[in-house]
Amino acid sequence: MNNEEINRLRYRRQYIISPKGIDCPYLNNTINLVKNYNLFVHIDLKVTDFNRGGLRIILLGDIFDYATPQKNNDEILEDLADNNFDILVEKSAKYAGRYVIIYLYNENISLFHDATATRKIYYCSTKEGYWCASQPYLLAKVLDLKKTRDESKLNFYVSTEFRNLSNSNIGNTTVFDEILQLLPNHYLNITGSEIKRYWPNRKIEILPVEVASKILADMIKGFINAIGHRYNIMMAITAGKDSRTLLAASRDISKNIFYYLNKHSKLVENSIDIIIPQKLLSELGLDFHLINIDIEVDKDFEKLYYDNNEVALPSFLSTVYNYYLNYGDKVNLPGIFTASAFEIYGSYDKKLSPKILAQLNHVEKFPYAIDYYDQWLSDAQEPCIQNNFNFLALFYWEERLANWGTQIQLFKDIAQEEFVPFNSRQLIQYCFSILPKHNNRPKYTLYKSIMKNLWPETLNAPINPDFKHVIINILDKLRIFELIQKIKFILTH
Repeated sequence: MNNEEINRLRYRRQYIISPKGIDCPYLNNTINLVKNYNLFVHIDLKVTDFNRGGLRIILLGDIFDYATPQKNNDEILEDLADNNFDILVEKSAKYAGRYVIIYLYNENISLFHDATATRKIYYCSTKEGYWCASQPYLLAKVLDLKKTRDESKLNFYVSTEFRNLSNSNIGNTTVFDEILQLLPNHYLNITGSEIKRYWPNRKIEILPVEVASKILADMIKGFINAIGHRYNIMMAITAGKDSRTLLAASRDISKNIFYYLNKHSKLVENSIDIIIPQKLLSELGLDFHLINIDIEVDKDFEKLYYDNNEVALPSFLSTVYNYYLNYGDKVNLPGIFTASAFEIYGSYDKKLSPKILAQLNHVEKFPYAIDYYDQWLSDAQEPCIQNNFNFLALFYWEERLANWGTQIQLFKDIAQEEFVPFNSRQLIQYCFSILPKHNNRPKYTLYKSIMKNLWPETLNAPINPDFKHVIINILDKLRIFELIQKIKFILTH
């Protein structure tokens, strides 16, 4: 790689907000916000700057409108614009994307991000003011911060549990005591030094699955069409329900999408994740591409991969390099669906405690994690009770998705942009407006209803027909699967 290429990939697609001048460690455009605050944004991170009177809104990344897919970032910011920040945040619920919104009005600065924090906001308060950045190691580098001395934290960051969570953090914490992550459903007011939870803020109405699935189908299809209006799309397809839902939603533009699967070491030619999408896509008249990711990685790229993100996983290095080398002109659409909360955790939340939450995330042996979940539960309890929102659903949303669920995107910033079509607060609310049993395995009622609304033929192939799922189906038909789940929950918690 030549020097120009190396310089461009250093901290690619990152940003820093600083209350004073800095020696920025990457190629950047500098934008003055208010007074001494400046935004240092990497040249490959898209910036949309909206001004109207005394109101200014800066969008980092992309935002999409399912109802009007042809609208661009400027037009959506025009629709969002409001001199009342809380109203703007409320209006943002209908959109998906991967973005940070910086709101500037009357010398005030407030920030929030997309529904599941796929574009990150990490922050640190100093005597000069608040510092923000897209990842904690970058912010620590600029501020010359040292890692925690908390033994419980240090033990986590060298543990098997940390690796099993794709080297992601716990809650809003990081390995640097001074740096915290802004979680989904919260915003940061820099000038007022305030972190505020803005959702849940209204009661969830329980809807029939037929009604909710029709709404969700229209939204997911609209988001994919909106992304396809701006970018060339690639979409991984497996035997699973999430990617199948995206496939069904992509029907309108399917001829323009690159459907594929990365052939990692655990996949063999007769794996169901290869056989099923291969056969199904052929029946739908679409091409399926099996990508060999076992390629030699350029040494300069490898060094940058780890320099850019200290906890980047070695197991993803060749995959990320392949995206960079061969698919940098496309955006990727991963299938991470918030409705999976009940499949992962079950739906029994009557006796939740900090220890149980830690057990659900497999970090119960780290005291600092239990302490954090105690704080989280205290913060979430009243709005969940008042608005009839399931604690476990919110925990999955704000803990698992905001950390494990977004981690790979952070590794990939060096190579390629990606957007989650499910990443809309309004869409997520509709996911949880139906009874939990409709989200759960083995029936996957919600998912199948969405697919039936969008592209019924995508249901011609089975979903995850492996031995484990066959046994679950048998137990379900005997009407004992749910009983086993309840007993398991009681015994383990």
